[in-house]
Amino acid sequence: MKSNIESLLNEVSELNRKHEDEAKKTGEKFNIFSILGVESRETSTHSAFLVELLNPKGSHGRGGLFLRLFLETLKEKISEEKFPVIDWETANVEKEQHLGTINAEYTEGGRADIVITSSGRTICIENKIYADDQENQLIRYSKKYGETGLVLYLTLNGGSATEVSTIDTSLGIELIDGQDYFSISYSEFILDWLKICQESVREINPLREAIGQYINLVKKLTHMNLKEDERTELIEKITGNREDFDAAMDIHHLHYQIIGSLFNKMTDRVCGDDYYPEQNIKVERGVAAYGSTGEALELQKPEWPFKVVFYLEKKNGSELSLAIPKPDNSNDTEKLRSQINEKLSKCAVGVLKVSEIWLWDSYLEDWENIDWFNLPTEGADMIRDVMARIVGPLDECK
Repeated sequence: MKSNIESLLNEVSELNRKHEDEAKKTGEKFNIFSILGVESRETSTHSAFLVELLNPKGSHGRGGLFLRLFLETLKEKISEEKFPVIDWETANVEKEQHLGTINAEYTEGGRADIVITSSGRTICIENKIYADDQENQLIRYSKKYGETGLVLYLTLNGGSATEVSTIDTSLGIELIDGQDYFSISYSEFILDWLKICQESVREINPLREAIGQYINLVKKLTHMNLKEDERTELIEKITGNREDFDAAMDIHHLHYQIIGSLFNKMTDRVCGDDYYPEQNIKVERGVAAYGSTGEALELQKPEWPFKVVFYLEKKNGSELSLAIPKPDNSNDTEKLRSQINEKLSKCAVGVLKVSEIWLWDSYLEDWENIDWFNLPTEGADMIRDVMARIVGPLDECK
């Protein structure tokens, strides 16, 4: 089996090398989103770009063209009786529509990523790149928009929302994909729509190229950047005989273990630093199940009434979060939360997430630019940089 795996890896590496060479020749590697380090930012990159295209009043100057193409593409996937009537020339398209503060029961409130409204009819799009589902998230949006419109759940590969978002046993609510909400994907639906949009403005160079840049970004995030003939060649190779198929499955099953191994090598480097003992900081691997993986790095000082945690949010390692759990022995948690938020919000340490179980919880945007092969060194450098920024401010939080 070892020789089969080695043979398959060699062939895939050669195919990737050919693709990389071709991408360099065509300029495909030059992508403004990648250069600016904003590839996976859900709100400021993806929702913002999609809203601008969908908005009839958008700067593209094409009126309702792109919204019309979006609706026509969507109609191929959703039955007519479920489809709201939207006037693509006059519709209002809004990003991050505020629905009010989330209540204690998590049945109302939040922010809807993309909302298309026309004459009282609505399409709400929950946009997920790497973020986890929030408690009762689609239940809240369905309650708000479901009676007069449509709730779409947009992810990289079109998976259904988790039970955290769609099931509330206390209320007797269970949302069903394809009935109460509809899953769509970047890898198929959005790419299909974007290609139609690009073709519709092929004579307008700046707009065509801007859409093309975003298409290449989506292909990268969804691992669709191989050309169709290259994907077909690779699939045919893997499915052509039992040995190559078994080798591919063995590699696939090692995915999460590889991520865990690289993360542990990174934490080994951080734990071995001389800097932290000098600062009287204790560094160790986390054993609690933070995030979705259990992979975590914990830092603590005797004078801190809390500890700092770096944890992998997703099993695929796509998001690293910086968090401070609520301490068990604090008499004034809200005061401590307020102090920490005031100090860390000035330290440029990622995008703050809505959370009641942490004093602070943010995902580190620089993580999306990490070269996974060099994670042990690049990741350790990033954590050192974050710690250098936050240790002083946190020393002032008592």
